[in-house]
Amino acid sequence: MSNTDTGFSTFNFGSLNKFNQKSEWSIASNDQTHLLAISGVYELPIGPGKRFLNKGGQLAKNIVGGWQLSGVFQYASGMPQTVYASNNDPFQNGFNRANFDSSVPLHVDYNNYYKGVSIFNTAAFSDPGFAPGNEPRVITQLRNPFNANENIGLSKRFFFGEHVTAELRIEFFNVLNRMQVCGVGQGLDNSFQDGPGHFGLINPTGSGNGTCQGNTPRQGQGFFKVSF
Repeated sequence: MSNTDTGFSTFNFGSLNKFNQKSEWSIASNDQTHLLAISGVYELPIGPGKRFLNKGGQLAKNIVGGWQLSGVFQYASGMPQTVYASNNDPFQNGFNRANFDSSVPLHVDYNNYYKGVSIFNTAAFSDPGFAPGNEPRVITQLRNPFNANENIGLSKRFFFGEHVTAELRIEFFNVLNRMQVCGVGQGLDNSFQDGPGHFGLINPTGSGNGTCQGNTPRQGQGFFKVSF
């Protein structure tokens, strides 16, 4: 819980009503219910000096041994969001929040992106008019999509002498090629971040090809390094 995202005013979006900070107290905007990060390095037990295929000398060590697997796996819940209604600006601070009816279930479902319909129930929000919206600073029920990402690497070490070694390494990022959609339109009156008609929808114009991917597709790279 917090009433601001940062103590530095330069990076702070600002309070809705600076004369009444109580409306700023809510779940923190960087709150994530679940965070899991797994990383590891495993050297295959093969080659001279290892458990398996351990016969042979320098040649076998350079061909069979020196293989290593590594990976970084990250999984995280989405951060909570806000809905803005800026047709009116009662405090002259550049924004206003919407009215939020907590009795209306939001039913946030990012699979609706593929159906071309709203990600959540937009009926839960309304324009407060020339008055401050009653919506909390951020809403715990309205969150960005769950994020999952897996990166793996495969490397092979070579031993060319007492002072010269080398490494061939291949890495893949987002190896499962997961698709994470962009953030949802947060402007009740289409004045915040999005063009007309995008409230509650994923904006399909961000990439220029009718889709909106919030992460990077699978990528790979390889390199060969010599140390001496």
